[in-house]
Amino acid sequence: MALTLVAGSPAAAGKGGETQPSGMKTYRVLIVMPVMHPSLDSAIEGFKDGLASHGLASLRVTYVELEAAAQTQGIGQIVTSELASGVDLVLALTSRAAQEAVEVTSRAGVPLVYTAVTDPVASGIVTSMAASELHSTGVSDRYPVPEQVAFFDKFLHAGASIAVMFSPDEVNSRILSSKTREELIARGHEVVLVEVADDSEIAEKAKAAAAGHDAVVINGDNRLVNHLDVVVRHCKADGTPLFVGDPESAEHGAVAAVGPSYYDLGVDAASKAARILLKGEAAGDIPSSTPRVLRYVVNQAAARQMGGSIPAEVWQSRDIWESVSARSKP
Repeated sequence: MALTLVAGSPAAAGKGGETQPSGMKTYRVLIVMPVMHPSLDSAIEGFKDGLASHGLASLRVTYVELEAAAQTQGIGQIVTSELASGVDLVLALTSRAAQEAVEVTSRAGVPLVYTAVTDPVASGIVTSMAASELHSTGVSDRYPVPEQVAFFDKFLHAGASIAVMFSPDEVNSRILSSKTREELIARGHEVVLVEVADDSEIAEKAKAAAAGHDAVVINGDNRLVNHLDVVVRHCKADGTPLFVGDPESAEHGAVAAVGPSYYDLGVDAASKAARILLKGEAAGDIPSSTPRVLRYVVNQAAARQMGGSIPAEVWQSRDIWESVSARSKP
C-alpha cells in the first residue's frame, strides 16, 4: 500500500484542523509504518473505530496511510514531506517508524501517537511513560514474555531445542528475542538465536530453523510476521511447531500465542489522539500506557499440521481460550 486516502477531503485538511462551512472541524491524520501485516491492520482498524467513537468519524478525518516499504524514501523523509502539506497528528506503528517519525514531529511541534512499540522509553520515542519532553504519547505492545514462555513450555518436552528468529535491525525484536531466550533457558531448554537481516534470508533461515530444532519462536518481529507464510510453510514441512507473540499470527498459521489485542491497542491509541485533537491537550502531557487485555490463542489445525496436538495441560491451564482453527490458512 503506497498511499491510501480514506474519506474526508484533502482540501479540508490542515494543521490545527480546518472548519468547514457547516462549522464542523476536520482533521488530517498521517499513519505511517515500515511494513504492513495483519497485526498492524488490526491496530489501524481499532484506531479508526476508536476515533469514530469519540465523534471523529470518517467525515471529519482524512487518513493518509503510508507504508515505508512501498516508498523510495525513509520514514523521516516521508513524514517531513507530509508535514509540509499540513498534518494535525501522526500515528506511528512499530518502534522503527516511531523512532524516525518522532525526530521530525517534535521539531515541527506536531503531536505523535505511537503503538506496536515494545519499549518506547529505551527507543527514545518518549522520555518516560508518565510524561514526555517530546511531542509524543502512545500505547506500548509490551509482550508478557514470562507468561508467553510459560505457555509455550506446556507444548515442549524437557530440554527441547528451540530456534528464536529475529531481525537484528528491529529494536523491539532484539529486546523480545533476548528476553524470550533468557526465559526459555531458565526453563531448561536449549536456545539458538537466528538472525534474519534481510527479506531474502527468510526462506533459508526458516527452513534450517524448522529442520534443526524442536520448535520455532517469533516474538514481535515485523519482518518475519510480514512473511509469516514462509515460516509456516517450512514448519509444516518438518512438523515443527511455531509459536508467536501476536495473536493475529496464530490466526494465520502458528500453533499458539499469548499477546496483546492489536485492535484494542489501536482503540487505546485513539483515546489519546482524541484528547489531543478535541481537547487540545499536549501529547507529552498524556501518559503512555501498556496493553489492557491479553489474548490466549490456540490454533488446533496448525498444531495438527505441525506434527502435534494441543496438550490437555494447555486446555486445563485457563478457564477461557480462543480457538482459531476455523480461521487458519490451509
